[in-house]
Amino acid sequence: MSLPQPECKSEVALLLARIEAEYQGATNGLNGLSSGSAKHEVITSKMERVAGYSEQLKTLVGEDQAIRLTVEAMNRAGSTTRADSSTSQA
Repeated sequence: MSLPQPECKSEVALLLARIEAEYQGATNGLNGLSSGSAKHEVITSKMERVAGYSEQLKTLVGEDQAIRLTVEAMNRAGSTTRADSSTSQA
């Protein structure tokens, strides 16, 4: 069963927002105060969720489009993280 177009767009937008949030959390974990295996586990968990959301995207938009959208979302999240850290260092 395929989703009606507006519902599909909404689900895609929700998945992309989740990907951005998880990726931003993972990149924040690289610069956070925690260290060692706990830090690694948090980052791994967040990246596994990114992969899961990307898999869900594949069912909605196809593999090529899902990869492109996932990379774009991660780039946006990474840009936000870099901008936040440079602002706090100024």
